[in-house]
Amino acid sequence: MKVALVTAYFYPTSRGGTEKYVLSLAKSLIKKHHDVHIITTGSSNTTGTYKDIVVHYLDDELSNDSDILSSRKASDNLEDFISTLDTNKFDLVHFHTLTPAFN
Repeated sequence: MKVALVTAYFYPTSRGGTEKYVLSLAKSLIKKHHDVHIITTGSSNTTGTYKDIVVHYLDDELSNDSDILSSRKASDNLEDFISTLDTNKFDLVHFHTLTPAFN
């Protein structure tokens, strides 16, 4: 199964409880022979690896747009997020910390 784990922040630029949990979950799924990708925010739209896990970084340029901050308007990286999903054809998308990155 091809799985995307979506989290606002991830290694190596951020280290915290959610990052540790997502990394542990990814490693566990890989041991069960699933194809795991992480989708997170970064300084630009790039794809790389962290500990042999594919990581898709979506540009997270901070915005002071009150409509984005209050969830009345989609984030600027929504199109890139949808494109990443369409390109990779994931079977399962699991969200963590949805609101900081994609609200």
